[in-house]
Amino acid sequence: MLVVGQGGVGKTCLLRALRGEEFIKGLKTTHGIETNKLCFGRPDRPEIEMQLNTWDFGGQQIYHATHQFFLTNRSLYVLVWNARMGFEQCELYYWLDMIAARAPQSPILIVATHTDERRPGLPFAEIRQSYPNVVDEHFEVSNEIGEGIERLRQAIATEAAGLPLMGEPWPPDWTKVKEALRKKGRRRKYITPAELEDVMRKHKVTGFESRVLTRFLHELGEIIYFGERNELKDTVILNSQWATQSISKVLESKEVQKGLGLFKREHMDKLWRAIESGMREYMLNLMEQFDLSYRTLNDRDISIVVERLAYDPPPECHEKWNSVPQPYREISMRFVLDKTMPAGVPTWFIARQHRFTTNLHWRYGSLFIDHEQRHWGLIEAYPHDRHLRLAVRGPAPQDFFALLRDGLELTLRRFEGLGVAKMVPCPGHDEKPCGYEFNYEHLRKRIERAPPKNEIECPLGEDNVYVPRMLYGLHPDTTYQMLSRKLDEARAGVEDKVEEALGGLRYLQRELTKHYNALQRAEEASCPYVFVMRGGAFDGDLIGLFGPTGAHGVFDSLRETVWKRRVELQLYCQQPGCWHPVGYERGKDDPATGLYQIEIGSDFLRLVAPHLVRVAKLFKLTSPLFGAWVSWAEPEKYAKQFKEDLGRMNKLAEQVAPAVEDSHEAKRAGALVEGRDPREANGAMLRALKRLLEEKDKTGAWGGLTRKLSKEGHYLWLCPTHAEEYRD
Repeated sequence: MLVVGQGGVGKTCLLRALRGEEFIKGLKTTHGIETNKLCFGRPDRPEIEMQLNTWDFGGQQIYHATHQFFLTNRSLYVLVWNARMGFEQCELYYWLDMIAARAPQSPILIVATHTDERRPGLPFAEIRQSYPNVVDEHFEVSNEIGEGIERLRQAIATEAAGLPLMGEPWPPDWTKVKEALRKKGRRRKYITPAELEDVMRKHKVTGFESRVLTRFLHELGEIIYFGERNELKDTVILNSQWATQSISKVLESKEVQKGLGLFKREHMDKLWRAIESGMREYMLNLMEQFDLSYRTLNDRDISIVVERLAYDPPPECHEKWNSVPQPYREISMRFVLDKTMPAGVPTWFIARQHRFTTNLHWRYGSLFIDHEQRHWGLIEAYPHDRHLRLAVRGPAPQDFFALLRDGLELTLRRFEGLGVAKMVPCPGHDEKPCGYEFNYEHLRKRIERAPPKNEIECPLGEDNVYVPRMLYGLHPDTTYQMLSRKLDEARAGVEDKVEEALGGLRYLQRELTKHYNALQRAEEASCPYVFVMRGGAFDGDLIGLFGPTGAHGVFDSLRETVWKRRVELQLYCQQPGCWHPVGYERGKDDPATGLYQIEIGSDFLRLVAPHLVRVAKLFKLTSPLFGAWVSWAEPEKYAKQFKEDLGRMNKLAEQVAPAVEDSHEAKRAGALVEGRDPREANGAMLRALKRLLEEKDKTGAWGGLTRKLSKEGHYLWLCPTHAEEYRD
């Protein structure tokens, strides 16, 4: 049960009254979060006791961003407001929006306090219509004299009985582990993963079962454990209240506030003096995990606490933005929210993208620059108007915009119930700007229909505008089409066109990764998926594997002509803009370089063909950019193999792609090549590919490729060199 509301409305006193504890006048305000328990008899069977973990959230504005990490759909919410102050001053609609955005399925009880001093006035019918998860009764209580408390207790018990996990049977051993950890947590605030494993082993919870239970305990707030992050994986927090209150000290710090978010090592030593020195680093990493702060790139002893940034932008921010060198292209998108802008937007995004910082940022925006110092990005949020604007300027802004956009959308996806409309500006008419915006989803549907509608009328300019131009860098299909037309100029060596094409290529390669991102989260489907196939050790011709692409379609031909065929499969590092084979030798099995001699049949090839063609189409874009594309590598080693693979895949894209794209199986599989909902087909392909790789390489060497999670939430399989760029 999560108790939320503005500071000073009586949340803590309400919980004390519900537990039957004495009223204390002038009780100190809650700092961060306080946890406790509340027990009831089950309404239909009073002999069965229900236990709710209660989370009492500090209501001050500075804590709101930290709340979001604990608001879940598996909970009951009690929203408290003070009848003396009135529902407007208590920002009741703000809190309703926060809960609806983060936990749209959860029931909400609205409770007015101090009703012995003033009768509450509330437009409850309107609230119920706008927020259907609000329980159909408004509760009025006095914490001091106990008025209305018992009625509220009964309502809480009724709602709690219907929560998703209430009464859900757990294996007895799991319950023993949970109780053992609670007992240990009374004496210790944290333990090591080895100690957690010992507790589980003692109660006969091992292997896969222990991993599942660890995740459940983390999701339920019993422990805090981030096993996938190097800086956090060695500690299991048993006392989440201690952790959040330690973080709250930083958010409350007057020194940090005066320094507009500057958190130095001496501040840490003072605020966390009760925490042993080794754990102070962990707490700092935990703040970074929650996107509450980040360490500056030039001094790792200084952090920026984003919730304490200044409210107004630095004067030089827009000066620099408006002085981006000409000529440049600009890509922009506006994100319009259907609810109040949640706390943490855009500050979580600013923290997550700090590797692009220019140190020009404020509470509602930031100016970024890419690593090549060629492209500038600007995020600006307008909370009162419920929208954000993201824009990138530079010679080839597609890739940098995609990076920033993915990071922003990852932040917005944390709020399951938040509706977001994406708006794309009209490109203008007769070289004059236009203020109209098109809905991105409407434009996307126009170009994805068959046949596509490439033009749309602008209501302001009353002229048709070209849809692919508006979606260049925003949608993979149109970006591919537009780049294909520009490659002639890139072939001629026009420098800005080469840079633009490379930016577009990186964007498209990231889009391929996004298609597989959700599937790569599933452990059973996790394996490298960027590869080339060669028709034997040295013959170099893959096209023959597909047989004639005639009247019956490519897949019918496969069934007729392919039974078993020996081919070569070479894994590639999938760093966007730098795809490359892990090795350059041929003709032998070599797990160290991701090279496998395999025998495949038509069933496997039928699964992999749409994916292989999609990869081939990206290789086709790469061919004219060969020199620029491999400039990072060791050309004398890789050049010959690169060129052979590019030529082979280029031929595959030209000769086989039309048949694969038009095939009945490809359409039934969700039109993988066109990027629409490919989950089912891709999942089958990934599982088949993983089985094949595991059979050929039982050690799982896979060319030294490791799975890394980017700041934008994408899993990439990378060689050791490029994996270094994704260290925590």
